Amino acid sequence: MIYFFLVNTGYWHATFFNYSKAIIYYFKQNNINIIRINNIKNIQNDDYILCFSDQFEQFKLYNLENIILFQSENIFSKDKQQTAFANNIIKYQKNIKYIVDYNYQNIVSYKKLNLFADKYIHIPLIYSPVYKIISQNCKKKYDVFFYGGMNKRRKRLKNKIQSYLKNHLG
Repeated sequence: MIYFFLVNTGYWHATFFNYSKAIIYYFKQNNINIIRINNIKNIQNDDYILCFSDQFEQFKLYNLENIILFQSENIFSKDKQQTAFANNIIKYQKNIKYIVDYNYQNIVSYKKLNLFADKYIHIPLIYSPVYKIISQNCKKKYDVFFYGGMNKRRKRLKNKIQSYLKNHLG
Protein backbone atom coordinates (compact mmCIF):
# COMPACT_ATOMS: atom_id res chain seq x y z
CA MET A 1 0.00 0.00 0.00
CA ILE A 2 1.14 3.54 -0.76
CA TYR A 3 -0.08 6.39 1.41
CA PHE A 4 0.04 9.85 -0.12
CA PHE A 5 0.79 12.28 2.71
CA LEU A 6 -0.59 15.74 2.04
CA VAL A 7 -1.23 18.36 4.71
CA ASN A 8 -2.46 21.93 4.26
CA THR A 9 0.59 24.00 5.10
CA GLY A 10 -0.68 27.11 3.34
CA TYR A 11 2.11 26.84 0.75
CA TRP A 12 0.45 26.28 -2.64
CA HIS A 13 -1.96 23.90 -0.96
CA ALA A 14 -4.71 24.07 -3.61
CA THR A 15 -2.20 23.43 -6.39
CA PHE A 16 -0.61 20.46 -4.61
CA PHE A 17 -4.01 19.12 -3.59
CA ASN A 18 -5.25 19.17 -7.19
CA TYR A 19 -1.98 17.75 -8.47
CA SER A 20 -2.26 14.98 -5.86
CA LYS A 21 -5.64 14.05 -7.36
CA ALA A 22 -3.97 13.67 -10.76
CA ILE A 23 -1.15 11.58 -9.25
CA ILE A 24 -3.65 9.32 -7.46
CA TYR A 25 -5.58 8.95 -10.71
CA TYR A 26 -2.33 8.02 -12.52
CA PHE A 27 -1.42 5.37 -9.90
CA LYS A 28 -4.93 3.87 -9.89
CA GLN A 29 -4.94 3.68 -13.69
CA ASN A 30 -1.79 1.57 -13.30
CA ASN A 31 -3.44 -0.69 -10.66
CA ILE A 32 -1.37 0.65 -7.77
CA ASN A 33 -3.23 1.08 -4.48
CA ILE A 34 -2.79 4.58 -3.12
CA ILE A 35 -4.68 6.50 -0.43
CA ARG A 36 -4.29 10.18 0.53
CA ILE A 37 -3.70 10.78 4.26
CA ASN A 38 -3.02 13.85 6.43
CA ASN A 39 -1.26 12.20 9.39
CA ILE A 40 1.18 9.36 9.88
CA LYS A 41 -0.11 7.95 13.19
CA ASN A 42 -1.00 4.50 11.88
CA ILE A 43 1.79 4.00 9.37
CA GLN A 44 3.58 0.66 9.63
CA ASN A 45 7.28 0.15 8.82
CA ASP A 46 6.51 -1.74 5.61
CA ASP A 47 4.10 0.93 4.31
CA TYR A 48 5.26 3.36 1.67
CA ILE A 49 4.69 7.10 2.08
CA LEU A 50 4.51 9.35 -0.97
CA CYS A 51 5.06 12.97 0.01
CA PHE A 52 5.95 16.30 -1.57
CA SER A 53 9.48 17.48 -0.90
CA ASP A 54 8.43 20.57 1.08
CA GLN A 55 6.66 18.36 3.64
CA PHE A 56 9.46 15.77 3.91
CA GLU A 57 11.49 17.64 6.50
CA GLN A 58 8.71 19.81 7.91
CA PHE A 59 6.89 16.73 9.26
CA LYS A 60 10.08 14.76 9.99
CA LEU A 61 9.16 12.06 7.48
CA TYR A 62 12.86 11.26 7.13
CA ASN A 63 12.41 9.14 10.28
CA LEU A 64 10.32 6.70 8.22
CA GLU A 65 12.00 3.99 6.18
CA ASN A 66 9.97 3.77 2.99
CA ILE A 67 9.64 7.23 1.51
CA ILE A 68 8.68 7.91 -2.08
CA LEU A 69 9.59 11.55 -2.43
CA PHE A 70 7.73 13.68 -4.94
CA GLN A 71 10.28 16.32 -5.78
CA SER A 72 8.42 19.43 -6.91
CA GLU A 73 11.26 21.93 -7.17
CA ASN A 74 14.14 22.56 -9.56
CA ILE A 75 16.57 21.52 -6.85
CA PHE A 76 19.83 21.90 -8.71
CA SER A 77 19.38 25.59 -9.43
CA LYS A 78 21.46 28.23 -7.66
CA ASP A 79 18.46 29.48 -5.68
CA LYS A 80 19.01 29.16 -1.89
CA GLN A 81 15.63 27.54 -1.19
CA GLN A 82 16.15 24.89 -3.87
CA THR A 83 19.69 24.26 -2.61
CA ALA A 84 18.22 23.59 0.85
CA PHE A 85 15.83 21.04 -0.69
CA ALA A 86 18.72 19.36 -2.51
CA ASN A 87 20.83 19.17 0.65
CA ASN A 88 17.98 17.61 2.65
CA ILE A 89 17.26 15.07 -0.06
CA ILE A 90 20.92 14.09 -0.28
CA LYS A 91 21.24 14.03 3.52
CA TYR A 92 18.31 11.61 3.98
CA GLN A 93 18.62 9.61 0.76
CA LYS A 94 18.97 6.29 2.61
CA ASN A 95 15.31 6.54 3.68
CA ILE A 96 14.12 7.60 0.24
CA LYS A 97 13.29 4.42 -1.65
CA TYR A 98 12.20 6.23 -4.82
CA ILE A 99 12.16 9.79 -5.98
CA VAL A 100 9.44 10.96 -8.34
CA ASP A 101 10.38 14.10 -10.22
CA TYR A 102 8.54 16.28 -12.71
CA ASN A 103 11.77 17.92 -13.93
CA TYR A 104 13.95 15.94 -16.31
CA GLN A 105 16.92 18.25 -15.54
CA ASN A 106 16.78 17.00 -11.94
CA ILE A 107 16.85 13.39 -13.18
CA VAL A 108 19.96 14.15 -15.26
CA SER A 109 21.59 15.70 -12.16
CA TYR A 110 20.77 12.62 -10.04
CA LYS A 111 22.53 10.48 -12.63
CA LYS A 112 25.60 12.77 -12.76
CA LEU A 113 25.87 12.83 -8.96
CA ASN A 114 25.17 9.08 -8.68
CA LEU A 115 22.20 9.67 -6.38
CA PHE A 116 19.41 7.20 -5.67
CA ALA A 117 20.98 4.34 -7.63
CA ASP A 118 18.52 4.68 -10.50
CA LYS A 119 15.52 4.68 -8.15
CA TYR A 120 13.91 7.72 -9.70
CA ILE A 121 10.74 8.01 -11.72
CA HIS A 122 10.11 10.83 -14.15
CA ILE A 123 6.46 11.92 -14.14
CA PRO A 124 6.22 15.23 -15.98
CA LEU A 125 3.39 17.64 -15.37
CA ILE A 126 0.83 15.96 -17.54
CA TYR A 127 -2.78 16.32 -18.46
CA SER A 128 -5.21 14.41 -16.30
CA PRO A 129 -8.99 14.10 -16.63
CA VAL A 130 -9.04 15.32 -13.02
CA TYR A 131 -8.01 18.81 -14.21
CA LYS A 132 -10.97 19.06 -16.57
CA ILE A 133 -13.37 18.69 -13.62
CA ILE A 134 -11.45 21.29 -11.61
CA SER A 135 -11.25 23.80 -14.48
CA GLN A 136 -14.98 23.56 -15.23
CA ASN A 137 -15.77 24.54 -11.64
CA CYS A 138 -13.34 27.46 -11.33
CA LYS A 139 -13.27 31.02 -12.55
CA LYS A 140 -10.03 32.11 -14.17
CA LYS A 141 -7.91 33.91 -11.62
CA TYR A 142 -4.49 34.07 -13.30
CA ASP A 143 -3.16 34.78 -16.77
CA VAL A 144 0.15 33.08 -15.99
CA PHE A 145 0.82 30.48 -13.33
CA PHE A 146 4.30 29.53 -12.10
CA TYR A 147 4.61 26.04 -10.67
CA GLY A 148 6.98 25.85 -7.69
CA GLY A 149 8.57 28.44 -5.45
CA MET A 150 9.50 31.97 -6.47
CA ASN A 151 13.14 32.34 -7.45
CA LYS A 152 15.28 35.00 -9.16
CA ARG A 153 14.63 33.69 -12.67
CA ARG A 154 10.85 33.64 -12.18
CA LYS A 155 10.93 37.05 -10.52
CA ARG A 156 12.76 38.54 -13.55
CA LEU A 157 10.21 36.98 -15.91
CA LYS A 158 7.31 38.16 -13.76
CA ASN A 159 8.62 41.73 -13.75
CA LYS A 160 9.07 41.65 -17.54
CA ILE A 161 5.55 40.44 -18.38
CA GLN A 162 3.47 41.94 -15.57
CA SER A 163 2.53 45.14 -17.44
CA TYR A 164 1.09 43.05 -20.34
CA LEU A 165 -1.28 41.05 -18.15
CA LYS A 166 -4.70 42.16 -17.00
CA ASN A 167 -4.99 39.60 -14.17
CA HIS A 168 -2.69 38.47 -11.39
CA LEU A 169 0.30 36.25 -11.69
CA GLY A 170 0.12 33.03 -9.71
